[in-house]
Amino acid sequence: MAGVTVPGGGGRPPVAFQVASPDVSAVGAALGAAIAARLDAGTLTAALWTGIPPAAPASGEGELVIASGGGTVRVPAYEAAVLVGGGRPTTVEGGGNPAQTVLAGTGGLYFDASGGNTTVWAGGGANRIAFGGGINQAVTGGGSDTILAAAGSGTIASGAQATEVQLGAGHALVAALGALTVEGGTGDETVGALGPDGVVVAAGASRLVFIGGDGGAMVDGGTGSATMFGGAGGGSFAAGTGGGSRLVAGTGASTLSGSSDGDQLFALGATADALLAGGGNETLSGIASTADNLYRAGSGNDLLGGGAGEGIFIAGSGSATMIGGTGGANRFVFLAGQAGGAALILGFDAARGDAVDLSGYGADAVAATLATARPGPGGLTLTLADHTTVTFAGIGSLSEGAIRLI
Repeated sequence: MAGVTVPGGGGRPPVAFQVASPDVSAVGAALGAAIAARLDAGTLTAALWTGIPPAAPASGEGELVIASGGGTVRVPAYEAAVLVGGGRPTTVEGGGNPAQTVLAGTGGLYFDASGGNTTVWAGGGANRIAFGGGINQAVTGGGSDTILAAAGSGTIASGAQATEVQLGAGHALVAALGALTVEGGTGDETVGALGPDGVVVAAGASRLVFIGGDGGAMVDGGTGSATMFGGAGGGSFAAGTGGGSRLVAGTGASTLSGSSDGDQLFALGATADALLAGGGNETLSGIASTADNLYRAGSGNDLLGGGAGEGIFIAGSGSATMIGGTGGANRFVFLAGQAGGAALILGFDAARGDAVDLSGYGADAVAATLATARPGPGGLTLTLADHTTVTFAGIGSLSEGAIRLI
């Protein structure tokens, strides 16, 4: 447990705080020092009281509220700093003023800003912080926290325990060392998972940027456009339906799901990933991966490119260009009833072990498919029973062993 103390002086007592997580102790110390400096300069006036605040000073100076913990403290409707010591839960009612600062200890804090620009530091306990607008900052320690930012812009940094964040229409930066759940709004949102615990993010209608950490993540891009970078913990990442999303897997196993036109999905590293196209015209790439990845086309016009490992390529109902991986045998899979489009395969090499796998087309599908072979200037084209066409660029013929039933 680290300690933070706002020094005494000028007849006021010092106020000490125990910090549950040392990761936020430096922030608390900086806030405490800043408040002490303002007290010494006379720009804040110290007062020991709880409940309804006194009238604003005639000079317009801010008021410093020092509470021992427990009960309710109401922030004045002018610039103020509130220090909450002790180990009991405390309610602080914001005054909606242009600049209010709340520095709380380990007892737990319930704070409603009621508007204005606010800085809140809560060292521990179970905290609930609500911002009503303005430009806000919240830093929490070792407790389980709920932070509501329905309006305004701000920065939220949470400690090693579970945190739930609800965002609104403003610009937001959220960084968490512990487990994190984020419900997005309609603004620009950046979420960073910095610790080993799990993260769940639902972007809503926002424009989301997500950066993963060591824990597993489940991220839904909502109805907007999203940029996501997976971490060492891997997870499941779904593009927003607004199109133009960019999803990059981390070093952990990841599933990337596209949705709309312009989505780009990238496998990464030595751990196998699954890249799944949706209904748009999308790009699925393993260029930065050495693993054996799965690539599944959708109903749009898709480009699927393998990496330095082997690849499993699954055709969809749209048009797909498939480029096999360079690290070994590739499988090009066609599922009866789920295909029906047109596939162009580049770099097919039967000598390397590349093969076409057919599922659900019947026991005689291999012979029936080879009977449809038609050479052309673009390569050899086969037609499956569900009218899917498969063209092998630069190839004039295929042996029966290159097509298999699964």
